Amino acid sequence: MPNDIERRIACLRDKWIDETTLRFLYGIALNNDLLMKGFESWSKLHNLDGLSDSRVNRHAFELYFQNKNILPIKFASARIGMTTDSFNSVVIKLKERGDISINYVSSGIVQEYFLKDLRNYFPSISNKLFFDEVHYLSALHKLLDEELGLSIEPVYCVTSKKLEEKPLEFGMYFDCLTDQHIGLRYKVWLEFDKPAQLEPDKCSLLTYISNKDILKPYIIIEPDIPEELRQE
Repeated sequence: MPNDIERRIACLRDKWIDETTLRFLYGIALNNDLLMKGFESWSKLHNLDGLSDSRVNRHAFELYFQNKNILPIKFASARIGMTTDSFNSVVIKLKERGDISINYVSSGIVQEYFLKDLRNYFPSISNKLFFDEVHYLSALHKLLDEELGLSIEPVYCVTSKKLEEKPLEFGMYFDCLTDQHIGLRYKVWLEFDKPAQLEPDKCSLLTYISNKDILKPYIIIEPDIPEELRQE
């Protein structure tokens, strides 16, 4: 009998997904009328089958997001290393200050340029160079506390936590098989027959280590495994 990972793989190899998988992958519901109507219109314009019998063509859905330069709030929150609740609090505070317009974030989606522009709302870091994303996001979270009075709840990479790294790497992406957070250095790329113009699916290094035999046929690049995890 297939285990949870095998069932998820079978689901992701089919471009048509149900609402449960839509929520799992993107944090989006089918009753998000404004988003879904926009997606359906765009799909028809590009001669793509976007929606069918309460199912979504996830390849077309991701192409739509890519074309429109938008992200689900779930993804946008992770990109700046925080929970969706913390992200929503940041948006509310910035709107109250008059820094952003409602067009940046609406209907469960975020304009990608909001993430790029976020540092510009804080002069002390707007032109500062950071060694890496860990240092930048740590500084951003600290500033959000100091200037907006927000206690940011960070999200960290599941593999980085397992390795007990200091500092921990932020979980900027999601494991498509477990929904756990993945850091930049611990992504494992998977080939589930997505169009070439889309970024491949990914899982965490920990998921890969625990399911090598199942995942081996789908691995794009064999990952390096830290010595501490080779006995897992």
